[in-house]
Amino acid sequence: MSAIDNQKIYLSRKDDQLYLRFDGDHESVPVSALLAAPLSEDRKIISIVHKKDRKELVLLKTLDRLDESGRKLLRDEIQRRYFLPQIEKINDVNIHLGDYYWDVITDRGSRKFLLRSPAINMRWVGSKRIILCDSDGIHYDLDDFDSLDKDSRKLLERIL
Repeated sequence: MSAIDNQKIYLSRKDDQLYLRFDGDHESVPVSALLAAPLSEDRKIISIVHKKDRKELVLLKTLDRLDESGRKLLRDEIQRRYFLPQIEKINDVNIHLGDYYWDVITDRGSRKFLLRSPAINMRWVGSKRIILCDSDGIHYDLDDFDSLDKDSRKLLERIL
């Protein structure tokens, strides 16, 4: 399978796996779609990589190379992959044997989660933004801790 600039590409999904096929090829390969820019940038450039060997097959600056169903599949894949609930309030954070047990309210509702290895799973993005990754692999965005209510800030300051 070879990538040619501006060659039409087709995406499909079988079960929970995304597949890529180039125009003229009969073979589809399993792929992942990744944002080529950091989370703080606009989400326009998308890298499509081979699922097994992680080599980039296509770098999309626009979605023009895709048909309408491929565009929808790609948008859905990016949204699923970068699902990022925004933490709006921290109800409680308990620390037990180095694990952090969070009780928060997000823009998607209430959530309780476990954060193991905070040195690895609490990532600073800028000076006031933190991305948390829980034990299930779900990421949470704490966009600006200064904008949290007083009680939430107090809980956060206690653990930082």
